[in-house]
Amino acid sequence: MVENLELISAETLLLTPLEHKKDLVEGLITDGLTIISGSQKVGKSWMALQLCICVANGEPFLDLPTEQGDVLYLSLEDPPRRIQERLFRAADEVKSHLYFATHSLTLNTGLTYQIRQHLDMHPQTRLVVIDTLQKVRLGGGESSYASDYEDLSKIKEIADEKHVAIVLVHHVRKEKADDPHEMVSGTTGITGCADSSFVICVKDRLSDTATLSCTGRDIEVQDIEIRFTPDLKWEFVSRKSRQDLAEAAAPEFMTRLADFVLEKGGWSGTSTELIAQLEIEDIKPNVLSKYVNQFHSTFLKSRGIEYQFKRTASSRVLTFSICDDSDGNDDK
Repeated sequence: MVENLELISAETLLLTPLEHKKDLVEGLITDGLTIISGSQKVGKSWMALQLCICVANGEPFLDLPTEQGDVLYLSLEDPPRRIQERLFRAADEVKSHLYFATHSLTLNTGLTYQIRQHLDMHPQTRLVVIDTLQKVRLGGGESSYASDYEDLSKIKEIADEKHVAIVLVHHVRKEKADDPHEMVSGTTGITGCADSSFVICVKDRLSDTATLSCTGRDIEVQDIEIRFTPDLKWEFVSRKSRQDLAEAAAPEFMTRLADFVLEKGGWSGTSTELIAQLEIEDIKPNVLSKYVNQFHSTFLKSRGIEYQFKRTASSRVLTFSICDDSDGNDDK
């Protein structure tokens, strides 16, 4: 017999207190499923171990506060000897909140049962790390969106049900992409199912600096510049917010455009007229219009400028006006 849908009304949602996701690492990792990806030997496991130690000890991770709690680290590619050597080098002291396992079942042979059993026995657990995803995959056949999504859904279900953060360590493809999250190995079913996706990006193997590119449903899009120190720890260098990234991506003439509109108190005209006003060379009117449309909601609005586009019988008119609310807050 087919079950009816379980409905909840908008009024109930508005009036019923619900438990919201908690930050494990402030502004970076919440309850739910997070993927940390990177190329081989880039330092993914060192980052995972550092995260585990910080949560177990209640210490900051990449200069961000953490919520202390029990931690389970499934280090499935390392024997106990290697874990011990890494602990010797990574920390002087680790409180007895961190547990390791070097073997586990796979997703089709009982991994979810093992994780649930551990969480029931250790109710103070706030973090579970699985290193790596490939070691627990269902296997069989080529990767597809459906199989990737199904595999991760089994893990995400535990995170949502138990209100814990589960972090999966994963790999990236060798092929480069403008968006680092498009390099995550497998289909978009992996990043689509996960609540958050982090990618460690390095310019070359000899560099000790990297960018941790972060995106997710419950966190702000951000790039964190990090450095791998001689004592084998990832160190925070700087942070670029969503607004910072938009600023960096915007063409140089957008700054001139914003200054021009603010000085004039608003402006309206065609792309050709705007190019003449700004004295911009080597750009076509339709290209300028594209960039304005692409960056108006981040770059221009943050400066208190509203943008509208109107097509008339004889021309295409761009209109810029000064916002009443110029606090730079942009709806996500």
